[in-house]
Amino acid sequence: MDKDSVTAHVACATVFYSLPGAFVIHNLQVDNGTQTEVAALYNMTDNTFVPFHIPESPFCSGHTLLPDGRGLVIGGDIININGDFLKVGFQAVRVFDPTNQTITTVGYTDRGRWYPTVMTLADGNILVVGGVQMEAGGWATKPSASSSMHATPECSPNLGGSMADPYYDNPTYSVIDSTTLEQSPSLTLTILLEAWPINSYPYATQLPSGSVLIIAGAQMEAMYIGATGATADNSIGILPQLPVPVNYPQYNSLALLPVDYANNYSASVLLAGGSSEYCAASMSPAGTHSFLVDVTPGANHTVVMEDLAQPRVMGDLTLLPDGTVFLCNGAQIGIAGGAGPNRSDANIGTTIGEIYDPKQPIGQRWTTVADSQIWRLYHSVAFLTSNAEVLVAGSEVTAEHRVQLYTPAYLQNGRPRPVITSVSSKSVTYSQNISVSFSNVTSVDRAVLNRYTGATHGNHFDQRQVVLSCAVTGNNATCSMPPNSSVAPPGQYMLFVLYQGVPSVAEFVSLQLATSSGTPGVASSG
Repeated sequence: MDKDSVTAHVACATVFYSLPGAFVIHNLQVDNGTQTEVAALYNMTDNTFVPFHIPESPFCSGHTLLPDGRGLVIGGDIININGDFLKVGFQAVRVFDPTNQTITTVGYTDRGRWYPTVMTLADGNILVVGGVQMEAGGWATKPSASSSMHATPECSPNLGGSMADPYYDNPTYSVIDSTTLEQSPSLTLTILLEAWPINSYPYATQLPSGSVLIIAGAQMEAMYIGATGATADNSIGILPQLPVPVNYPQYNSLALLPVDYANNYSASVLLAGGSSEYCAASMSPAGTHSFLVDVTPGANHTVVMEDLAQPRVMGDLTLLPDGTVFLCNGAQIGIAGGAGPNRSDANIGTTIGEIYDPKQPIGQRWTTVADSQIWRLYHSVAFLTSNAEVLVAGSEVTAEHRVQLYTPAYLQNGRPRPVITSVSSKSVTYSQNISVSFSNVTSVDRAVLNRYTGATHGNHFDQRQVVLSCAVTGNNATCSMPPNSSVAPPGQYMLFVLYQGVPSVAEFVSLQLATSSGTPGVASSG
């Protein structure tokens, strides 16, 4: 990477989610592997860890931040580890409180969820999608002794849904009330039935138009989802089939490209890499393409394919403040697999990063950047930091302990960097104007909100960037918050201002639904 000054040591970084100034890491070893614990709070300011224990295994769980800033961790592993040190966690619902650094089990799902997806809906509640109830391995999955009626998956789309063994698969969704943490009953989601066995960690994104985009296997569908049912979004219509399945264990990575007031908040999704074969296995070459789909109502939804510089399966896409997207991590061969049946099913790390610039013409958007020189295979992660760099960590099968920072070119071009000196309000609601004072530059020409995210297995839960409309007078920018919660679901965001492509250090902003009095709801900054 362009910068490798972080010398902390993390192995098996399977579950990260970002907090203001810190990251929570689940399933790891710290201090050169001398201290093993289930989780730790990693402080980037002083490069220190505070380990803490989670009694029910969060290994391969789904996780994000509640709108109030607490961490939510759903599901996890199906086995006890080291006796009672780490118990079965595949039905546990846990809340991490960053203020007192505690994690509490607050309930249990009605069915097991290992490899589930979570995301924040426009109303602030949490959608939980999919997951499995036993060890899954894509097309290589074998029947379990406890689920003898489960047929061995074949390398073809499962359009009938007949393979969804209720003791194995969990092709359902549920909604969790973000205030009371009460759960709705699980309901079947047809797209998950049809995508089996490549339906673990499906992609789910709140679209600015109001519906939710679900991508499972090679299928895409926009739908309105609530606690009582899901219906198709007819304004978007039928979305295309992707060339190959894109979820675990042959996953690529997805990013909703920045939504911009200047383009009326149109929405396009970018998927990069994955497998080159529909039915991928341990020797399958990694994918060498990205897929771009405009999912705006009335748009042409044709899949636009572009060439990557390097083959890459299990990569990570990170939205940068300047509107570009950073791609890192992954392998050139194989599929995902850790210490289970698919161990070491990927090989030859893809160490060279790439940048996607949506402002460039189609076919010229990908360029190569820094070489990390470290293989980061299964269970690697990447996150945007408040310093506008990207933290990169993990790789279970290579027991990689080093953490790196990627410093983008915009921090190395010698141009002055904006400094945010004050923000009139850091707890805001929709369409509210805020005043952002800045120094060190003569103006600012871009302001964005980047959401704090959770990430694992190439799935960056709730990742989003919203471009703000601002009027600049002198050293002050008056910026309007997003118009509604479909454009930017309630929660915790980083506010960056930029000048000539160079971003500031971010300020924390809590964007909340208005209360009956019209003021933002109460939220914790962590």
